[in-house]
Amino acid sequence: MESASTQERQKMVKQESTYYPPLYYFSGSLIYRVFYETGLLSRVFLVRITQLIFIIFTVYLSYLISKIVFPKEEIIQLMIPTLVSFHPMFTFVSSGINSDNIMNFLFTLVTYLILRLFNSRYNIRLFISLGIIIGLGFLSRPNFILVAGIATLFVLIKLILVKDFKRSIKSLFIYIFATIISGGWWLIIPLFTSSHFSLDIGRVNYTYTPPTFAQHFSDTMKKIIAETIPWYWGVFKWLGVVLPRIVGKILMRFLVLAGLGMVLYLIQKIKSKKIDKELINLSILGILFFTYSGGIIFFDYIYKLTRGYSLGIQGRYFFPPITAEMIILTVGLTAFFPKKLVKARNLFIKTLGSGMIVLNGIALHTVISSYYDLLPFSKFITQASQYKPWFLKGNFLSLIFLFYFSFLLLFIYRMVKFKKTV
Repeated sequence: MESASTQERQKMVKQESTYYPPLYYFSGSLIYRVFYETGLLSRVFLVRITQLIFIIFTVYLSYLISKIVFPKEEIIQLMIPTLVSFHPMFTFVSSGINSDNIMNFLFTLVTYLILRLFNSRYNIRLFISLGIIIGLGFLSRPNFILVAGIATLFVLIKLILVKDFKRSIKSLFIYIFATIISGGWWLIIPLFTSSHFSLDIGRVNYTYTPPTFAQHFSDTMKKIIAETIPWYWGVFKWLGVVLPRIVGKILMRFLVLAGLGMVLYLIQKIKSKKIDKELINLSILGILFFTYSGGIIFFDYIYKLTRGYSLGIQGRYFFPPITAEMIILTVGLTAFFPKKLVKARNLFIKTLGSGMIVLNGIALHTVISSYYDLLPFSKFITQASQYKPWFLKGNFLSLIFLFYFSFLLLFIYRMVKFKKTV
């Protein structure tokens, strides 16, 4: 690098840094610039701390989504954001400097707006808001184009249901215009300049016999079951540390039960011959989850055709629809409880939330013990204080742990005592 001229070094950085859109990195650079006179460690950790904004609003949106799907069940309205906020791998990713954070937040916001779109009267502001968020998504992550396609599909369905041709055309135009103005131009400009934004898909690689999509899908599903699902719950230290094996087995069995429970739930709905709002909203969440997940697998297949190898699918790739996943998980697991067993069902829902908190604690212990000695506590604080700014080391770090566990115990106590159910 030292032998290269300044111009050559700038050129290489530019070529490498423009693969991802600028919004997330620009927002982080503002904090970095404001505190530029502080030390490097302080600047980096301050940027990390600001990432809490994304997870806080994501959790809050999960609460609002739960209120739409379950308007009369306050216990579930409380538990869904609990499941989201204490999901071990989700919290781990959200605590770092990672553009996944803005992707997860914007996808959750899109989910909320789509549900609002189908649970309220015609409102042009919802189309404008959805268009703006889609545009901002284009400025955040290249794969947000998949989210835009899903959202546009729901917009078209809503406009068809409006049954007013002039109003539908007007709304569609406004939606597209809002998308372009707020960030869609990031996709349009390369069509004329080819200067930035690429999905990194080239021509088909004919040097080997490519698999069919069915073969690729089968192989991918095997890897998802064997690798990705455990990674979804927790994988740390550059894929070197995972949750204890017994924990993984328990989680897998819960997922199987949730799947069977969803089948039972759908059978009950079919037998009742009644399509209520809850079923419609769950269907919307299901479509969002499966189309997004299918899009990830399909993109990986296209990548394999063009590059000759699979890019791979990590567990964190499925975090954008995490609210939908936690709602589907809850509905599936509670479907086994008859309507008469209200108290037992509510107790199980509380246990589910408490279980996620315990899982988060196990993950925290797993990742911390892989780096530091936990006992004696003074030794742990000394080791954990290395390469930290002054406000995250020594006594300050001890106070952070004290406040964290104190408020955690208070939250668990209030959650257990929560009695409003319907």
